[in-house]
Amino acid sequence: MSRDYPQMHLRMPPELQARVHEHAKKNRRSINSELNFLIETALNELAPAVGAAEAGKTTNPTCNGDLRCKV
Repeated sequence: MSRDYPQMHLRMPPELQARVHEHAKKNRRSINSELNFLIETALNELAPAVGAAEAGKTTNPTCNGDLRCKV
């Protein structure tokens, strides 16, 4: 990662922070790199669900954009 990227401050519960710290330690990454990895992984896994929700908006109006709604 480049230090030229904008910084972002993040608040999180201490329990979650501890979990992130442990994951970073286990994976031999910095906490910043681990958070980037976790966010990117989560977004990649959500991408099909977001696409399905967008497609479902026109065919299933009861979902109202809810990603948990069965399309």
